Amino acid sequence: MRISFHGAAHTVTGSQHLVEVNGSRLLLDCGLFQGRRADTYERNLNFHHDPRKVDAVILSHAHIDHAGNLPNLVKKGFDGPICSTRATADLSNLMVLDSAHIQESDAAYVNKKRAQRGEPAIEPLYTMQDAERAMGLFKGVDYEEKFEPIPGVVVHFFEAGHILGSAGVMLEIEEKGRKIKLCFSGDIGRFKLPLLRDPVLPQAADYLIMESTYGDKSHRDPEIAFVEFRDVVKRTLERGGKVIVPAFAVGRTQELVYHLNHMMNLNEVPAAPVYVDSPLAVNSTGVFRRHLECFDEETRKFVESGKHAALDFKMLTYIKTVEESKALN
Repeated sequence: MRISFHGAAHTVTGSQHLVEVNGSRLLLDCGLFQGRRADTYERNLNFHHDPRKVDAVILSHAHIDHAGNLPNLVKKGFDGPICSTRATADLSNLMVLDSAHIQESDAAYVNKKRAQRGEPAIEPLYTMQDAERAMGLFKGVDYEEKFEPIPGVVVHFFEAGHILGSAGVMLEIEEKGRKIKLCFSGDIGRFKLPLLRDPVLPQAADYLIMESTYGDKSHRDPEIAFVEFRDVVKRTLERGGKVIVPAFAVGRTQELVYHLNHMMNLNEVPAAPVYVDSPLAVNSTGVFRRHLECFDEETRKFVESGKHAALDFKMLTYIKTVEESKALN
């Protein structure tokens, strides 16, 4: 077995790890390096391995720094299965297509500037068509369901609690009569966050590939952050103000909606209109609704009571058109 690291090493983004075993190649994640265009374009464009020789991809979750370079991998010749949880497959369909739209728009903007300087045009890193081809290779798998993406390697996903569908990956490898357990953590979530299940601690492994973005940080109790948020919302609404919250479209937006739902349901804050004004956030929330199996026990009980929806309530409006968005201004 040979493992090589092609991203998320000495940097946070660009997660991509190649496992070579039994004459086959398995890629763990295929993410974009993120940052200034001048610093990342070439790093994302060129792989340090031949995509045509990769037999399968295992995807831990849908964030762009883990899934965002899959269309380029396909563009460069990869045509094997992309295995993920079912929720990750659905979220990736949104995230990767959104990324492709950004790649095309970004290239158009750069080429306009280059034309003014008499410089040749550049191609987008990948196109919507490349992204659609990549999505056609996805294979959704249930948590804890064992499957064999390449000969001699049995894989299962376990809950990572990071975003909807996120997973750690356990690989049971048999090579030349030797059995090895290799664990890939993916991105690890926090305990006691709303909506999603807590991370599951993996069983013993011989080798561990683990993210360490917050390895030297001590997070505050999420309950403290919730109380502070509730107090700001209450104080602002009581004086007739408006609360504007910038939030990531996947994960954070849904957490905020869930908190606001609870606060208004319990009369902890004044009832007030709530608007989610982001196409990606609106579409992502639709994926959340389809995957209640990823919700924690508290959220499932809240939904199954028959009185509530986790991500919908009377005062909430999801903005779906440009006209509706402009009307908010």
